[in-house]
Amino acid sequence: MPRARFAGLLLVALACGRAQGTDPAAGKCRVSGQVVHFTVGTPVHKVSVRLKRFSSEGGVSDAPSVSNYATTSDAQGKFLFDAVEPGVYWLYASRTGYLEQSYGAREPLLKGAPVKLAAGQHRDGLVIKMTPQAFVYGKVADEDGDILPNAQVQVYKSAWAAGHMRFSVAGSAISQDDGSFVIGNLAPGRYYLSAGQPHGDDDGSLDSPGRQTYATTYYPGVADSAAASPVEVAAGAEVRGLEIRLRLARAFHIRGRARNTLTGAPAAQAYLKLMPLDAPQEPGHLEVGAVTGIDGGFDFPDVAPGSYVIASGSGVFVATLAAQSAQGQAPPEVRNTAALIGRVVVQVGEQDVDNLVVPLGEGALVTGTVRMAGEESGKFSPWPALVLEPADGQSEEPVAAQVKPDGSFRIPGIVPDQYSVKVTGLPDDVYVKSVRFEGRDINGEDLNFASGAGGQLEIVLSSGAAGISGVVRDAEGAAAAGATVQVCQGDDTVKYVSANENGEYKVGGLPPGDYHVLAWEEVDPGLSFDAGFRSHFAAQSTDVQLAERAHSTVEVKMIPREAIESEAAKMK
Repeated sequence: MPRARFAGLLLVALACGRAQGTDPAAGKCRVSGQVVHFTVGTPVHKVSVRLKRFSSEGGVSDAPSVSNYATTSDAQGKFLFDAVEPGVYWLYASRTGYLEQSYGAREPLLKGAPVKLAAGQHRDGLVIKMTPQAFVYGKVADEDGDILPNAQVQVYKSAWAAGHMRFSVAGSAISQDDGSFVIGNLAPGRYYLSAGQPHGDDDGSLDSPGRQTYATTYYPGVADSAAASPVEVAAGAEVRGLEIRLRLARAFHIRGRARNTLTGAPAAQAYLKLMPLDAPQEPGHLEVGAVTGIDGGFDFPDVAPGSYVIASGSGVFVATLAAQSAQGQAPPEVRNTAALIGRVVVQVGEQDVDNLVVPLGEGALVTGTVRMAGEESGKFSPWPALVLEPADGQSEEPVAAQVKPDGSFRIPGIVPDQYSVKVTGLPDDVYVKSVRFEGRDINGEDLNFASGAGGQLEIVLSSGAAGISGVVRDAEGAAAAGATVQVCQGDDTVKYVSANENGEYKVGGLPPGDYHVLAWEEVDPGLSFDAGFRSHFAAQSTDVQLAERAHSTVEVKMIPREAIESEAAKMK
């Protein structure tokens, strides 16, 4: 066939394809807009703008980390996404010097309403208003006003956790040679500051009677965080002139030995860490580390009175171990010690703590099975994961295991503590019917591994899960796009999802039982998870009773942000 004729036929074929709707670009969408400064409205360039597919469980309490589309704003602050697949998206913007902003959100670091794109739709003229980060400047001094370099300074925001207003770390810095510090990337709000013992501040009198140390001190110079003075920070502000005067307090030693419970021998060259028992709710104390000696001995000096946890760390290898490892053979005791696990609670009063024994072993081992009830098949792809979460939500990291195709799982090396049991990755029609540990029904109870012993866990699933769906509406009756929907059973939250662009939500995987459903405009998750706080909005919640395989349609009135803030203010 002549080349010219072939080319002509190809053009005709392409034209016919477009006419029949087979053009690859057909149905694609476009999103464009501009990023501007929140207060003055000037364009902001070099902003990373991202589109992330909407998920009801994504963006509820924080921004998604993975984007489907990304671009950068130009010199006029303008951005463009072309050839976007139809769907529903979150739209986010971030840039150094500014706080991350979600399109449609009234404040930084909160989520806005999702953006819906129908096939071939163009969404132009979207404006994202970015807030510049704020800074706090100050200095750390002693009780006489003399500067103190190398002190750890932390900035906190108050947040709700476990029914109480707690501190969460918003930023940190080390004071410089002139005692000064600066902490940035702060959103508008009320903050609290603390400073701790300067690094390397040792006068050589560790063993002298009446030894004193600089204890953690809250701005402007108080020991109790409840008495700390707040610092109001406006958008993009530079708050200067802050001074934290560290207070002196008596200091004590915690001395003892670590013991390898597997061999009965001293746990030599093991890494231990010392932390306040109530961390991170009352942060501000640095984690202190120590490596045990050949006899397993350790010494934590300069410890102020209080309750602490000593736990095994990630493993710090001293120079001799590194040298031996380089030769290809580490001593068996040292090699084993690096993986040993343990945790003890110690109270420091008005004297040194001596002869403390820290047992280190393999940690608790939990094995078991996950199966479907009765004759139901149990083949999921992929199989769910089993997660053990610290019951207090603070002491240790959650541990997890993927359930194997035969339904078995094995979780070794669990740090002695109390844990709640969760199963993740279940389909919407499946729920956890029962949980048994060592033959005893523990539904709703925590697992206590404080003794270091583990056991056998049996989890039974059922495909008779119930569900709830509906629409969230605001005070005017309009659909509340992006509202947070919370499904509770008693005092516990069982589901936490976002409404879509039409205010619609859907929750599955619910066991049969009684529930109440609430919807929030913008809420601190720590607040909404507090049963006492939710009780003030009982009139705005909707009660639902579900049987197995039942489905209920519930229209929920959104609780406005103003009402949330008003009630929260009463609880402080």
